[in-house]
Amino acid sequence: MTIGFPWMLGMVPLKQFVANPLVLILVITTGGLMLAGRMWDGYRSTLQQQAAYQLSLNNTRLTEAPSWLPEGVHAKILAQVTESGANLFEPELVVQVADSLQQNSWIEDIIEIRKSPSELRIDVRFGKPLLVELPDGKVALVNPRGEKVDAPGLSPEISRQVLRIAASDLVSATAALGQPWPDRRVTLATDLARQLASIHEAAGLAGIYGRYLDDSGPRRSSADRPEPSIEFRLWTVGRNEIIWGSPVGKEIAGEATAATKMAGLARYVQIHGLIDQGKDLPAARGNVLDLRSGELKVVRNAKQASEFFGSLR
Repeated sequence: MTIGFPWMLGMVPLKQFVANPLVLILVITTGGLMLAGRMWDGYRSTLQQQAAYQLSLNNTRLTEAPSWLPEGVHAKILAQVTESGANLFEPELVVQVADSLQQNSWIEDIIEIRKSPSELRIDVRFGKPLLVELPDGKVALVNPRGEKVDAPGLSPEISRQVLRIAASDLVSATAALGQPWPDRRVTLATDLARQLASIHEAAGLAGIYGRYLDDSGPRRSSADRPEPSIEFRLWTVGRNEIIWGSPVGKEIAGEATAATKMAGLARYVQIHGLIDQGKDLPAARGNVLDLRSGELKVVRNAKQASEFFGSLR
């Protein structure tokens, strides 16, 4: 009988393990990948030094500007992306570009960012702005988040394509670029405008009035004097009005939700087309309709917003 030493007993399985073809393939493959990775890191560093792969206006594609986007905004966003001198082979390029664009007040949503060795493609949804009516016939722009935005190259044609916001004694002196408008009637009106975006043009809507129900004007909340309730009205191109009611999500008891109101408005437009063309309107203009129940109905002898505020138009 042959007696082997313990260390010799372990040698046979080890030899068999090393001699296994599958193990050899795994070892060779892993080593090859590690070597290729080191070689690619070095090659990528070389490519990052070449001007041909740096971001520029020639290799950066941004979603085409909608017709209502003020002149110069699209070019400014492209410049924002390319001025960093980043390289198409930088591993974190997509994340860096996304972080930068999220801070841009004109971009509502980033849909997709893709890069290749030849170009960077950026697909975004631009936020359709609203015009805020100011004293002396002036206007300011806010984005769908209610933040004041710069308006380079704002033309009359663009002004006719976006909704307006009007309110009596509007707080505007402290409105700063990139910041929410200091009057909550404006920021809440932008919430309503997002609801109306899908039907704004088909209904012939022109703007949103925001008014305090007690007509006492804006004031700060306090324990003894709470912030007054707000009522919104919509006005049309033909100067008819729709009582929308409470801000979105703040409906009072018995008032329809924003979704129900939108459905009722859509039904009316489907039957009549533009609201100004409704067959049941008693006059050519100056009519008041009520949407608070979820059904758009004509209100007889109702006051228009201008009668509460004075001239807002």
